[in-house]
Amino acid sequence: MTAQFSECLVYQGKTLRMQSLPLSSYLDSLSNPPAFEEVHTACWRRYVGTWEVTHDRLYLTDIKAHWRDGAPVRLEQLFPEFTDSVTRKIFAHWYTGTLICAQGKLLRYAHMGYESTYEESLLLSFDCGKLVNTNVSQHATPS
Repeated sequence: MTAQFSECLVYQGKTLRMQSLPLSSYLDSLSNPPAFEEVHTACWRRYVGTWEVTHDRLYLTDIKAHWRDGAPVRLEQLFPEFTDSVTRKIFAHWYTGTLICAQGKLLRYAHMGYESTYEESLLLSFDCGKLVNTNVSQHATPS
């Protein structure tokens, strides 16, 4: 497997690279999941999301993807009933789990998925889209 493009998370004013895919559980739950155009071997999921944590809530703020006919995907198309018409972002009410965000220097590159190792990982745990815990995991420098 090829190393994959990271999704971005804006958290406490910083843009972080995620090693998690919070949108996948939502898309997998759909009876008729959307068919996005194949982009690149470094993006097997066929989309890249941009996220933010605001007031301890996880939001999807943008998606870079195209339909099979080449038209760009808009958030309103994926979430017609959930789009906030003022902020144009989606509260990730479906997401329960831990987001892993790479921080610091790259210690070990792996040409597989999200297997590369960075100096530390910021772990953000969510329950139904609400932030419930944060933790930082330090990684040992390889000898």
